[in-house]
Amino acid sequence: MKTKLTHFIAVFGLLLSVFGRTLPGFAQSVNTYFITNVDSSHFPNIQFRLRALDSNNHAVTDLTSANLPLFENGKPVPPQNVQVTPHNDGPLTIVFVIDQGAQSNYQAVQNALKQAISHLVDGGYFVDGRDTVKLVVRENPGAGDRTTVKLGATQQGRDLLNFISGYTFPRSAARTKGLKGIDDAVADMSQLVPNPGAQDAAIIFFSRMIEDPQPSVAATAAQNSASDAKAKFITIYSVQTDSALADQQPLQLVALGSNGKFVKLLPNAASAAVDGIYQALAVQRQYYTVSYASPSGESGSRLITVGSAEKPSVGASGEYQVNVSPPLVTLTPQTSFLRRAPVPGAADGQNPYSPLSVRAQVDIAWTDGITRSIKQIDFSVNGVKQSTLTGDQLTPGKTSFELIGDLSAITKPGANIATLSVQVLDALGSQASATERVTVEVVPPMTPSPTPAPGLTLDNPAAPIVLVAVVLILLIVVIVLLATRRRGSGAGAHAPGGRTSSRSSQPAAEKALATLIVLQGPPNMLNQPLRVTKARVVLGRDSTSCDIAFYAGQPSSVSGVHAVLEYNEQAGFTIKDNGSTNGTMINARKLRVGVPEPIRDGDEITLGDTANRGVKIRFATGQGDRWANDDKTQIRM
Repeated sequence: MKTKLTHFIAVFGLLLSVFGRTLPGFAQSVNTYFITNVDSSHFPNIQFRLRALDSNNHAVTDLTSANLPLFENGKPVPPQNVQVTPHNDGPLTIVFVIDQGAQSNYQAVQNALKQAISHLVDGGYFVDGRDTVKLVVRENPGAGDRTTVKLGATQQGRDLLNFISGYTFPRSAARTKGLKGIDDAVADMSQLVPNPGAQDAAIIFFSRMIEDPQPSVAATAAQNSASDAKAKFITIYSVQTDSALADQQPLQLVALGSNGKFVKLLPNAASAAVDGIYQALAVQRQYYTVSYASPSGESGSRLITVGSAEKPSVGASGEYQVNVSPPLVTLTPQTSFLRRAPVPGAADGQNPYSPLSVRAQVDIAWTDGITRSIKQIDFSVNGVKQSTLTGDQLTPGKTSFELIGDLSAITKPGANIATLSVQVLDALGSQASATERVTVEVVPPMTPSPTPAPGLTLDNPAAPIVLVAVVLILLIVVIVLLATRRRGSGAGAHAPGGRTSSRSSQPAAEKALATLIVLQGPPNMLNQPLRVTKARVVLGRDSTSCDIAFYAGQPSSVSGVHAVLEYNEQAGFTIKDNGSTNGTMINARKLRVGVPEPIRDGDEITLGDTANRGVKIRFATGQGDRWANDDKTQIRM
């Protein structure tokens, strides 16, 4: 009696230890996550498959973006960027293990066994092409205990039905180690499910009783088998065929220790007895499709984790590679040259210029093939921010935008360079910029005419008297000049030698700083010396904007405002290209846009393409007597 009591206490302790670990009240709240099938082909949108198991290896069925902490490279992904879609059609992998020991005696329950196994298919729990089933037996024909495959892994339910319908479940000649059959199935499952835990894996064990080892040792062996299966995320379901449930403890422990079920096979209701097992397996099909927008624009490897920023030691994280390039930005101003003239009649102290603006278009493309939305566009003129486009101003999918820059602050007379710059920020944080220049020619305001003295206005009462006095004075001056001239003429006429000493005088021509001689160009200007008498001369085709115009109003390779000639007492003459279409050359050497280059006596200047109505000019200092004797034309400003 004492021995039986001691045995009962030991069994009760084992059951309590198992139940204590599996009851909900003692279960841990930490989940294990398995990430598979990562798809980054639509980056920055990432999608992967997720299966979550609780501490009892049961599928978690209530995940949402609100309770799913998602991390990429250790950084949390905002929940609003995450979508979680549940599915209940995950694959099942089942291995049937039938313990055919010497005491199995399945002949009396053979039909019940066939119904219990066939119910997986007949009950609608098996999905062809998705699920996998395999059947092995533990047998001992007398030459040694072994696990034998009777039905290889198949994804066709009909294969299982055909096998079971003709199988007789024979009894072995000697005792078997039934739990070893479970251990072999656990090892075999690594081939059937390469990523343990990523999908449901179960072992359904049929046995009348554990014949070897003895019951006192079998309980410990059952716990070890259950612990090994649970560590590999495999659930064991045990079905006892003995109507009296003799020595049921090991069969209970191996099932409950792996968070499975233990049931008794009912000969007259076999399908109903195992239906709860198949229902539990159906719940384990639960998994999720998780989609999110990557918050990072960095290139390289990405690590996806759930529940923790660190790579988990248990479960499976996700990985992918990406190569992100910044967007390609092109900025195109509406024009490269603007002329700003003062407004006539501006009052003293008033800004003589009207507001001035320039339009520009920004185009955005991606060289890495990863198209993403634009987060912000900043537009500046000479380093001063003009506008910022964000939010609703950036239509998704749109890649071209019009920008307006204010140039009203540019009032310095002469040529001014306005630098337009745009900076683009995309949804991944990648930045890119572009810069262009616009020349603003500011015409200086005219010097106002002096205001007449108040005493000389016609409405002044003293005006008639003043006018009469002025007329009398002028008459006196004229009479004196005439008298003086007569005396001088008489003396000249009688001067020695009979020649007059007086000579007619003409005003001296304004001094030329340089002379331009047209070597090739408009026929009416060929070989004509053009006198340069001011320190800055604009050359081009637009007669309204230039001091010297070639081919005005005609097709030509000379740009509207082609180049600017400037004089400085220290540096002498320089010429710079004003962003012309066909360029400017000195002695066949092309100039850089906007960079002044010195010119010297005898240099040849080419504007545009001489083969396409361009102009070639010889530059001469001063009057240019060395190069031309004809002084027909003079440029005066």
